[in-house]
Amino acid sequence: MTVIERTLLNLGFAGSTWGNLGLWADAVQDYPAACEALAVRLAEHAQLSPGSSVLDVGFGYGDQLLVWKQRFGVGRITGIETDAAGVIEARRKLAAFTDVTLTLGDGGLPLSKEHYDRVLALDCAYHFAPRSAFFAHAFRVLRPGGRLALTDIVLADNASSAQHTRLAKVCGIPSENLLTQQTYGQSLVELGFSNVRFEYLDEEVLSGFSRFAIRLLRRRGLAGLSAGGLKIFATAAISAWLRRGRRVHYVVVSAERPA
Repeated sequence: MTVIERTLLNLGFAGSTWGNLGLWADAVQDYPAACEALAVRLAEHAQLSPGSSVLDVGFGYGDQLLVWKQRFGVGRITGIETDAAGVIEARRKLAAFTDVTLTLGDGGLPLSKEHYDRVLALDCAYHFAPRSAFFAHAFRVLRPGGRLALTDIVLADNASSAQHTRLAKVCGIPSENLLTQQTYGQSLVELGFSNVRFEYLDEEVLSGFSRFAIRLLRRRGLAGLSAGGLKIFATAAISAWLRRGRRVHYVVVSAERPA
């Protein structure tokens, strides 16, 4: 779980334990609804179906796992999360499901040795150090015909990683994770993945989260800043700046392990 996600929880916005940037499409104004919409969009790209076995890395407080269980009917879930409080809360939420195993992980990378139909990472893979190790592990644990799906950030084609290294460090993103779409896709292909696809969600996620954060801080005022809202405002400002300059793209990525 990221610093920004913890800050949103500390603010207690709408009593929500969601913690992603949200998908602000179709006039969505509510933060939990936007977060759920992003989880659903990822599930659609992953082609989740009843009975699918899932490895989810970075599940936060478990809200997305509930959505995938209740709305898509997935089967066995193994979840890895680095935040101990998130693991405890997610276990409480999913206590009714005997086929869900939630584990406190190390550094955001999966520890599972089992095999799965789907490997997912919702709004967190850009923090993995390194993300390439996550991709390699995902390929190993996916069954033939299985799918990797995640939301992530890629550099625009005209941007260089050197231009954004300092900003990435401030945001907790390892510099080696700063890749253009072409380089990102090629790295997956070199591991053995096929049918690598990207969907751009710049307006729906980056611009949408910026608008939400500004509304939130206007309502909370100085109280919001004292509760850590400054971090949210900084994230919103960075997102808006990157969006206006078309320096990065927020994407949903999917890839298959060949059958």
